[in-house]
This record gives sequence, C-alpha cells and structure tokens, in this order.
Amino acid sequence: MTTWGDEVDFKHFLPRLLELIAHDQLSEIEILLGKLTYSQWWSWPDQEYAAVDAFLHTWWEDVLAREDVEDPWGPCVVATVLEGIAQAAHDLTSYLTHWAKIDTPFAVQHLAAFVLSEAESLVQGQLRGAYWTSRTAQAQQVVQWLLDRQQPAWLESAAHTETDASRRERLEMAAYTLSVARS
Repeated sequence: MTTWGDEVDFKHFLPRLLELIAHDQLSEIEILLGKLTYSQWWSWPDQEYAAVDAFLHTWWEDVLAREDVEDPWGPCVVATVLEGIAQAAHDLTSYLTHWAKIDTPFAVQHLAAFVLSEAESLVQGQLRGAYWTSRTAQAQQVVQWLLDRQQPAWLESAAHTETDASRRERLEMAAYTLSVARS
C-alpha cells in the first residue's frame, strides 16, 4: 500500500502481521497500524472492522496485564503500543478508560513507566514519540487523560501500598511528574 500491494493484499496478510505484533515479533508497529488508517479500515465490512477492533482492544488488555519487568530507563512497551494503537484508532477513550479501570499493580506500574518515559514532553503538554506528530488529536487525548486528577491519585495510592522500594519510588516520581506537568 505505499510500497507494495493494495488493500486486498494488506487484508490478506493482516492476520499474520497482527499475530506477530501480539507475540512481540514485529518492530515498527506504528507503521503497520498506520496502514490501517491509510486503508480506512473503519469503512471495511462490519465483520472485518470488528475483528481488527477486537484485536486492538484485546492486545491492549494483554499488554496492560503483563508484569512490569522493564528497565525503568529503557523503552516503554506501553508507550510504544499506545502510540501504535493511536495510528489506527480515531478515539482512544475506550483504551484509556479500560486502563484506568484495571486495579492491578501491573497496570499502575505501566502507568508509572509511561509517565516517566514521557516526562520531559509531558511538562510541555506533549508526547515525545515520533508517530504522535501525525496523530495530534489522539496525543492530546492521552495528555489530558494523564493530567486528569485521577491518574496522579492512582499513582500516589499505589505508592502508599507498594512494598518494593524501587517500584514505590517510580510510582512517586511519576505522580510528582504529573503534578509538575499540571502546573
């Protein structure tokens, strides 16, 4: 579709490509998911649209359920996945709402990792990923969600109950980062 093939070819290979994404075996997911927008997947037949939409939501839920074993200063998996989903989705509300409703240590640790990975940009009211520049409405949606009072409160609450010192410190740093970005 900009380098090879057309929408029919894309649809043919899409199930396998999404499988590779789900198993973390494909890099540059933002480019692939951007092809969904390029092909205007929201106008596909209902069954095809529903399959892609279900995949994106299930994949997001799976990523948020994973144990946070990331290097706190390395690339943030949740940031990459959310930026990728933003390339395909017009509205991130359902993804962000789902994240906020998950009351698990993993989900809040992912929030801390995301905030800390975006800290420098967040204080400027932006997100740093290169692919956010083509999806500014979605980026603003995420920034507004992060700066809402609920996310800092979630981080602070989790920090109070976290027994691991390094995780607690990350939660506190993320909450502080959001308070600075809000001011």
